[in-house]
Amino acid sequence: MKTLSCGDTHGLGVADIISEIIDQHDKIIFIGDYVDSFNIDDMSISANLFDIVSLKEKYPEKIILLWGNHK
Repeated sequence: MKTLSCGDTHGLGVADIISEIIDQHDKIIFIGDYVDSFNIDDMSISANLFDIVSLKEKYPEKIILLWGNHK
């Protein structure tokens, strides 16, 4: 089983990159901290979180979303 872990995105737009490589992995685990950022605007953070959740909806058995340690 090939697993990729993606930790602490902090608002970064990683969904496009994950979409490109998703077929190469059995599981992709996002390790939380999706929105806590000091240098990315709130609209971009929201859009990037929405994209990650959309990946989960599209690949429910492949994508795992965990809570982070930030509120």
